[in-house]
Amino acid sequence: MRIAAMLALALFACGDDDSGDGTPFVLTAEAEFHKAACTHYTRCGLYPDEATCATANVQPVADYIDFDFDPLVVVAALRRRVQFNGARVRACLDAIAAAPCDRTDVAYRQLLARCRGFWSGTVAGGEPCVLDEECISQSCTGAIETDQCISGVCVGDTEPETTPAGIGMPCRTDPGCVTGAYCDVATDVCIAMKSAGAACNGADECNDGLSCVGTTGARTCTTLPAAEQPCPFSLCRDIGTYCNQSQVCKPYVLPPTACSGGVARCAPAYVCDVMTGACKPGPRAGEQCQPSIQQCFEVGTVCDSTTQTCSAARADGEPCSSYRLCASGNCDANTAMCAPQPMCF
Repeated sequence: MRIAAMLALALFACGDDDSGDGTPFVLTAEAEFHKAACTHYTRCGLYPDEATCATANVQPVADYIDFDFDPLVVVAALRRRVQFNGARVRACLDAIAAAPCDRTDVAYRQLLARCRGFWSGTVAGGEPCVLDEECISQSCTGAIETDQCISGVCVGDTEPETTPAGIGMPCRTDPGCVTGAYCDVATDVCIAMKSAGAACNGADECNDGLSCVGTTGARTCTTLPAAEQPCPFSLCRDIGTYCNQSQVCKPYVLPPTACSGGVARCAPAYVCDVMTGACKPGPRAGEQCQPSIQQCFEVGTVCDSTTQTCSAARADGEPCSSYRLCASGNCDANTAMCAPQPMCF
């Protein structure tokens, strides 16, 4: 939605066509993410088919991956102040589309590592910058209120470390630890992941195929239950399942399956209709919504936290409380109105 509003900027950008149809890939990557996410979510039972999913807002994959790119970073990429790693993005999209439904599977766990490092800077230390992403060092100091293009300067010329830290080495914030290791928060050192039965504090400490479950102070690395298996700790292995009132893992249900009386739980994008007792899509444009509980169903609609109503993205000049409400992706802090993206570059 926000990226589409910047298509005109591509006319002024130099460089090769990344998408194959005349549009730079940085402008189409968000739509490609939606397709990949729908392939993954449909296979895992969260939507009835990919066509339905294509019309819906989708949740971030693996809780954090959403391709909600900062519009200013996209503009900087079009101006060649930031380099967009299209090959790495495509590898991420392929991994998402093929990702298993099992949260503890190694391929699922590696999604975060596969889906980072999309941007690199071109601006040398001491040169003006607005965004961290512009700088070779990925550090811009002194820039404030970036929507008004108040510049700072890049700090240094050393590129950030991209190689994961090995076992026994200090943890690295972005690349993290090598496969088979996790970052021990007490020592800030990468150590080997734990086997079944070992005491743990979090799922990231346990070997692939395991998670950290149990009561407080007595949690251990354990295999999570699949569908139709008991879930005494209220956790299930697959993203398409939940632990029901009888503590058994069950698949989420989709429209028009019955859901009233606690017989089943609708997939996260759907709600249980109190009138029909069956699952239906979440709130649509013009319907009431709760930002912290249920996102609006239709792609391109957002929940206005002020009115608690789903609405389409707003045009320039319309009131806003968040950039997410604006088609341009820019809510002017001074006027509280949607406005065009500033031409900082």
